[in-house]
Amino acid sequence: MVGQGISGILAGIVGFIFSKNLVAGLYVSFPLATIVSASGVFVYSCALRRNDIAVDKLNELSKQAANIRHGSQASGEIVPSVDDARELASSGAVRSASALLRQAVWPQALTVWFVFCVTFVVFPGVIAEWMPKERITMLVAMFQLMDVIGRSSPRISWMQTKNGTIISVMSMMRVGFIPVFMLLQRRSTEDWAQNALLQYVLMAVFAFSNGYTSTLSMMLGANQKGVRKEEQEAAGAIMSLLLVFGIFSGSLLALPTQIGIDASGPMCSS
Repeated sequence: MVGQGISGILAGIVGFIFSKNLVAGLYVSFPLATIVSASGVFVYSCALRRNDIAVDKLNELSKQAANIRHGSQASGEIVPSVDDARELASSGAVRSASALLRQAVWPQALTVWFVFCVTFVVFPGVIAEWMPKERITMLVAMFQLMDVIGRSSPRISWMQTKNGTIISVMSMMRVGFIPVFMLLQRRSTEDWAQNALLQYVLMAVFAFSNGYTSTLSMMLGANQKGVRKEEQEAAGAIMSLLLVFGIFSGSLLALPTQIGIDASGPMCSS
């Protein structure tokens, strides 16, 4: 989660450096993104070798594979056949992804979806239309910074919570940002809407709550009530999918926020 936030800061730095030459910025950003993505394989491999739990599990799997290759039953492990796996799945012992989502994962999956949906309804589209325009770059930079701080804050023990209801309520409270941010866009010519303190405070709270609430939700996602240990990996994948779907949903819902906005000004003429 922190890595996602840091990537936003790095993207902002590239955008700022090449703000006067967008083509050059593209030539730099796309190869840079490719290099970073490819290096992720190396970083993951190194991290895996340093993780005691992962090393023990890999060693255990290697021993099991060796026993199978040599036809040895010394380990006492029984390798289930395809028919056994199907019977186990039909009995309900192994749930499908959709069943897991419906029966156990949905509270925090819905929460993380809602967090990012609300965020992308107004960011960056609505905020980019605030006045004065010269302040937009700093507001976006503040979002990236406070988002990373919010994502990092659950590392502090007293800022952690495993109460799913509290996390879900915090995510629902963020919906109040939507009408406020839209109002600042539609009244952007008025002095109060251009107040620097108001804009920066709103952006700081908005960004921090995005990072903080989404990270708490992702941390709790695979450990919710009803999720068995063997299902935690699948639950984590479902949470990540709903996070991305929240970004997609918010981007679509951002379009109606511009209804009634004239291209020549903050409001269309009546």
